[in-house]
Amino acid sequence: MRIEKTNNAKSSVNFNSVYSLKGNLKDWAHIKNEVIPLLNVVKPNSKVLAISTDEMFTNPLKQTIGGIAKRTGLGGAEWLTQNIQRNYGIKVNLHKKNDIFVFTGEDTAKLGKYMHKRRSTLHYLANEFSIMKDTFVAWTKGLPPHAGGTLIANNFFKREEKSFYKFATKSCKQADNIQDLIAKVTKDDVK
Repeated sequence: MRIEKTNNAKSSVNFNSVYSLKGNLKDWAHIKNEVIPLLNVVKPNSKVLAISTDEMFTNPLKQTIGGIAKRTGLGGAEWLTQNIQRNYGIKVNLHKKNDIFVFTGEDTAKLGKYMHKRRSTLHYLANEFSIMKDTFVAWTKGLPPHAGGTLIANNFFKREEKSFYKFATKSCKQADNIQDLIAKVTKDDVK
């Protein structure tokens, strides 16, 4: 008995795009824990990664500023950002953006290269130079340690976030919600 291979639609699916959608950290966890395993059933050899910009940038900035605020003994991150804006004109945005980026197929390799580049020696030196420049600005403006530290942290995370958005949105497709994301990823066979 001879069995012939049949071409079904699922075997032609080839995830290879970047998608963005609005969603909180709970949505991001749902995508990581529920949606990605589902997509791996549809296309087992295609990688899918989800990144929350709040997890990458907003939360670490808030934690850093919270640590600075704790050392002052006067309040938390929100208090400190309000205090330094009022007293020194330094604006820090701790509000969540709720942006999630989902990388599929070859775009996961591009993400890996991007992340490696951001951690490279050259980038590290550029960041160190920028941090030293920010430190000099804080010192010349006579900022106290809590305001200077906040300025330095804020500028660092703003630079990293701007760079990531520039990279991630280059050829990004928009999804309205998680269901729309699943539909678009599973129907997408070319970039």
